[in-house]
Amino acid sequence: MSDLISHFDALDKKLMLLLNGLHQPWLDPIMIFASARWTWLPFYAFLLGFLIWKYRLKVWPYLIALTLTITIADQMASGICKPIFKRLRPCHQPEMIEKGLYVLDHHAGRFGFISSHASNSFAAAVFLGLAFGAGWRIRVLLCWAFLVSYSRIYVGVHFPLDIFLGALVGIFTGYGVFKLLKNIKIKGEFLV
Repeated sequence: MSDLISHFDALDKKLMLLLNGLHQPWLDPIMIFASARWTWLPFYAFLLGFLIWKYRLKVWPYLIALTLTITIADQMASGICKPIFKRLRPCHQPEMIEKGLYVLDHHAGRFGFISSHASNSFAAAVFLGLAFGAGWRIRVLLCWAFLVSYSRIYVGVHFPLDIFLGALVGIFTGYGVFKLLKNIKIKGEFLV
């Protein structure tokens, strides 16, 4: 079993160096911007405004469920996986730096498995995409989640496996909470 884990770790590191090595000087500030924690506040405000406009008086269950979605995704990543697995981020591994890792963000915590950025953004994208009626909206939201997630590899703070599994946690969380919301009954009527 340890040989299999070592094999996947080696593949993940090779893929990290390949994806992280796709740097272009003009792209660096864009990826730093996309990766920053507070960059997306105006986008989040727009999404909340759109959600409120779409559901008006019935928006409260959606807001509560969205909060629950992001909380679950975030706690799975930061509260459970990172403390259990304690996998160092690539930017905290000297051998990765020696092999040419391009690091643009030195402010990340020690552990990176799984990515909170990926789990949170994919959870919100899937939940909101379903709440907005899928179609082109969910594709736009998934592209946003992908950009946020890839930017974490680009700036040197997450391995591809951190991102992939974080995205899976987010997708399942967003979908699961949305389906739960759609099935809740209050006084014999469906909530939404």
